[in-house]
Amino acid sequence: MFMRNRPNASASTVLAEPAEGIGYDVLRFLNEQGLEHTPINYALIWRLKADRRSLTAIAVDSILMDGRMLTQADVDRITAAEAKRGNAVDSAEDRDREALRHQTLRLADLTADATAQSSEFGRDLSTGLFHLAGGPDSIEKIVTAMVQRTRGIEAQLTAASQEIEELREEVETIRDDAHRDGLTGLLNRRGVLQELEPRRRSAAGVLAMCDVDHFKSINDRFGHGVGDRVLKGVAASLSESMGVHVVARWGGEEFLIIADGVDTIQSTRLLEQACQDLAARSFKLRETDEPLGTVTVSIGAVSLIGRSVEDAIEAADRMLYTAKREGRNRVVIDKTSGPAA
Repeated sequence: MFMRNRPNASASTVLAEPAEGIGYDVLRFLNEQGLEHTPINYALIWRLKADRRSLTAIAVDSILMDGRMLTQADVDRITAAEAKRGNAVDSAEDRDREALRHQTLRLADLTADATAQSSEFGRDLSTGLFHLAGGPDSIEKIVTAMVQRTRGIEAQLTAASQEIEELREEVETIRDDAHRDGLTGLLNRRGVLQELEPRRRSAAGVLAMCDVDHFKSINDRFGHGVGDRVLKGVAASLSESMGVHVVARWGGEEFLIIADGVDTIQSTRLLEQACQDLAARSFKLRETDEPLGTVTVSIGAVSLIGRSVEDAIEAADRMLYTAKREGRNRVVIDKTSGPAA
């Protein structure tokens, strides 16, 4: 964390002696920032301390990295944004679940219809065979009826097969959308974590956390619409530079990269080139053609060998903060492996 002590913090709220545990960390942070010990303030900083990769932590860190103190207005704004985002996520997930449920039921209906048609045809055929002793006229009528019924069932089965295939594609699209970021089209946090899940600790590779430098200033100066277009441009630039390697949107202005099968030396070259490619990219306002200035990212990276996914992300975060402290627009990589598995 990047913080400065506020000299006017009340002496009555300062902890008398060091204490351990997340609860004391929260109180200490509130004291350092000169914030009151209210339930809302305590809850926000608890979430910050409990999950350093959360959007809460990203929002708070962006303020502290700019050299500002966290104000009550900042706390209220972040808390309101969290509540709004939580409702939106719940609503989107509910829609995905309902869409999948609807398509699954439709597939079951189509399968049942096809089965029923086949069974009915079998019963009719058995009945027709029973009446074959009625002579040539009877045989002709039965065969004609069976041919017509067969053609009808074939047409119905063909239509059902086409609809089933279309529904399968829709189901796959819904499932894929749940793992994709709606703005950039990249894998989202859920999608990239699923991508990382089967990895073995012994597999070569590097995980990198990337954060757009001074992104808050872009939003404040030009608006969130321009900020979104910048994020799309950053996503495209990183994807082009990293080639076959996975680039995902981790949240906010933060991206995660998985460079498979490469060591830290190779990945350093790749990531530094990605930084240079982005810095050379021209960003302009669509409405006025006014240049936005240079857009850069800071990157922290670690080897995946010997590390769990959680450990790798936490270690890459630390490297990212080091890159920010050292001046931004750079790659800082921990070239050591994790502890032996």
